[in-house]
Amino acid sequence: MKRYKNTSLAYRHGAFTPLTVYFLFILGTFAVSCESNYSDIMPDSNNSYISFSTRSQGSSASINTDNVDNEDKVETIRLLIFTHATGELRYNKTHAVADFQNYAAKIPVKADTYDFYFVANENSSIATALQKITFRDELYYVPALAEIPFESINTKPAIFYMTAQVSNKKVTTANSIDNPLKVDVLLVRALAKVSLQVTSALNEMSQGVTLTGITLNNIPKYYSLFPSKSVYKGSTESQRLEGIEAADYAQSTVFNKSFYIPEYLRANGSENNGNTSLTFGYAKHGVERAASTVLNHISFAESADSYVPSNKNELTTYSVIRNTQYTLNAQIKGWDEESIIFGWKILPWTLESSIKDFDEIKMDPPGNFENQPGVEIGAGDGNILLLHSGIANSITIKAKIKSPAGAVWRFSITNTLDFEIKGNPEAAGIASDDEINLQIIARKPWQGYIRSTELYLTVNGAEVQLVPKYIRDKIKSGPGKRYMIQQVI
Repeated sequence: MKRYKNTSLAYRHGAFTPLTVYFLFILGTFAVSCESNYSDIMPDSNNSYISFSTRSQGSSASINTDNVDNEDKVETIRLLIFTHATGELRYNKTHAVADFQNYAAKIPVKADTYDFYFVANENSSIATALQKITFRDELYYVPALAEIPFESINTKPAIFYMTAQVSNKKVTTANSIDNPLKVDVLLVRALAKVSLQVTSALNEMSQGVTLTGITLNNIPKYYSLFPSKSVYKGSTESQRLEGIEAADYAQSTVFNKSFYIPEYLRANGSENNGNTSLTFGYAKHGVERAASTVLNHISFAESADSYVPSNKNELTTYSVIRNTQYTLNAQIKGWDEESIIFGWKILPWTLESSIKDFDEIKMDPPGNFENQPGVEIGAGDGNILLLHSGIANSITIKAKIKSPAGAVWRFSITNTLDFEIKGNPEAAGIASDDEINLQIIARKPWQGYIRSTELYLTVNGAEVQLVPKYIRDKIKSGPGKRYMIQQVI
């Protein structure tokens, strides 16, 4: 019987020469690289081109300039391109930051309409999930991207996830390599920032008052990489802030702390339950008490500096919004009444947000209080407004906030237990020539002791002085330097 050589087996064994092994290695490497650097656009003379310039959200162009907290640090940026009409992936590649500065890199694409998605500072698990994306909607429901575990308010991230989305951009054949479509991109951090300052009035009543604990309530356990299109439906928790043992009660500034929290989108109508809040425990002579303040975003007004959720009409302002800095001043004032008073500023989170200067504010401040029945201006700086309970139980506030155009204003009081503020919806609005008409109403009748509350105004999140003497003397508005309304006999 004739014996035949098994050529296929001999071929398979004989093929594994050093040269072929090297070729297979190169081929395998190419296949892996295609997974993380995907593009279905092959370079040819018919391509159009796009280029990008990125910066962090806000008027201060800030990339890798914060050398203290690294809040604007960007190491890499991934670009994903999807066809706008179908959501199909067309490009997926991680770039060096320099590629997306001043339109440096020119990306080839076919003439079409696209959605561009950006991810800065991805970790390994996020990178793995992004490498497997094939359609746009997957960015919003893949667990590794939509349910990122939040660690702790006491753990500062070494680097912050940032994202951006630019939708419905048309690239034409006119966008050649010498004339690419230029797109500006604003990177938005996935977290929000809370800056807390505890101060002391340093008076006789505040002596001996010490903090026993600060707790942040109703923190989401998870957050999404890209802004969610729906309200948060997961669970929340409370966490205790560390570090208050370093408080120095002999100083006017007792304690400073910044920390980071996840976005918490909440539906309209949910304001009465589950608000994010801070509870301050404090004590004097062994007696313990607590005071709380609720975080309120105040307004979703559009501006060049601020990030606004696309689904803002479905949300209550008692939501936590990503890339926002919530600054709280908590003043230890005394013990018997209004022991701790709170003042919030809501600002875009930029490198300069803590010293942000706004355009000039033009307003007609409240006045003519002495012409209201039962209202008297007390002695001193003219900031004490006495409300004689036998004659009246409210005081009227009339004012105009005329500019800057589009500015968001809000009147607030510090003691909502004994007083309430009524008038314009939520005592807030947009700058205009319309008159603001509010009432500060005492909730309870005179009961033998003075009740008081401070009245203050914020414009674009920054507190504005209302008291004429303090305006003339250029004294900034803040606890103790506001209008003080006192209910007297």
